[in-house]
Amino acid sequence: MGYDVVCIGSAVVDTYFSISKHFSQISAGDKILTQKHSQNSGGGAINSARVLAKMGHKVAILSKIGDDHNGVLITKELKDIKISFLTKTKARVPTDSS
Repeated sequence: MGYDVVCIGSAVVDTYFSISKHFSQISAGDKILTQKHSQNSGGGAINSARVLAKMGHKVAILSKIGDDHNGVLITKELKDIKISFLTKTKARVPTDSS
């Protein structure tokens, strides 16, 4: 099975938080309540692959993910957008997040 592009690099889960305060109102050490949060796959390889796939290219990723919840999230998102994940074994460490 051939690919137009194989992206090699990082695969992480990015977490985004929504807050009601403006950053200028926050001081070091403040506790901040979040209104909502979301998690999405990210990292250099995934972000590049996502754009290339949207442009119509047949894309695959070669990266490392852990055998954990974040690894499952990444695998599912890639499958949903029809990007092949070429790595067959899981890392012994958790999937990176940011």
